[in-house]
Amino acid sequence: HKEDKNIKMYKVLTIVLLLSSHLLLAQPKQLAEYFSQVRKQQSVNIPKEVLHADNAKSVLSELPVYLKDSVDQVRGRAIAIVRAIGIQSKLASVRQQAIALLIEGIKDKNTGNAGVAITYLTEFKQSNFIPGHKDSIRSIFRTKAFRSPQLIKLVGFFEMMELQSELLALSQSRTEGKVERWSALLALARMGDEQAISNIMNRLQRIPVSDDVVYQLFPDLVYTRARPVLNYLIEALNSDAKNCHTANEEKDASIPCGYRIMEMIAPAIKDYPLKLDESGDVVTTDYVVALQTVRTWLKGNGEYEILRDKF
Repeated sequence: HKEDKNIKMYKVLTIVLLLSSHLLLAQPKQLAEYFSQVRKQQSVNIPKEVLHADNAKSVLSELPVYLKDSVDQVRGRAIAIVRAIGIQSKLASVRQQAIALLIEGIKDKNTGNAGVAITYLTEFKQSNFIPGHKDSIRSIFRTKAFRSPQLIKLVGFFEMMELQSELLALSQSRTEGKVERWSALLALARMGDEQAISNIMNRLQRIPVSDDVVYQLFPDLVYTRARPVLNYLIEALNSDAKNCHTANEEKDASIPCGYRIMEMIAPAIKDYPLKLDESGDVVTTDYVVALQTVRTWLKGNGEYEILRDKF
């Protein structure tokens, strides 16, 4: 019986190894087929094997050639695969390899692809980046060829103090656009610049809280991780004024903005009493109770710890 079990186990292991080796052998061919269809502008899903955790390193090593392809869409899809592999991997080495490839993506001549690569980088934790990654991003920022708002904020996220004077000049520039100047101010605030924080707080005093302000401005405010700014958001969260509206278009009603704000500030505060699902929504069956729970917790935890590892 023991021998039979061993033989069965050996057979199972053999099948598993054959299957995994088949998967590994199949990827370059499947990648080539996939990108061939993309090149023909066909609608096609990424093959499951390409995103399989066991294949992560070998797929990433195959992708540089597609990141340099002459077709914009091929390069864009390659950037998307890099992001998917990097985000889902639990291995630091795979994440670092993916980040390095996304940084190459920032240099893409198509500004759409470059912008997407920067946005994907903001999904990783600060602890996933190594000094070499940061050196590359600093170098890209200093070339001034492509300074999108997200790239400016990425510099703030890494707290690159050596770029503080350049960010200050950018925030006060008369040639840059409003969004770029605002992004530079946010980046300075993220780096703890008191003047930038004070500037932002002064602006907030003149803006009434509304749906548009909550959706468009508040995510930027959370990004700063500046205590005075977060305290401003908490004050708005505690307000019972019905300055926002329900997301349900059929049953439109005025509601306190706190329901939106309690989701937004969750990633910034340690031991926050609510959890978010993958889409960023509060995990709860009763939003009224959830908001009250957050308000009570914040009143008892005025000296909350600010989390800075996420963008």
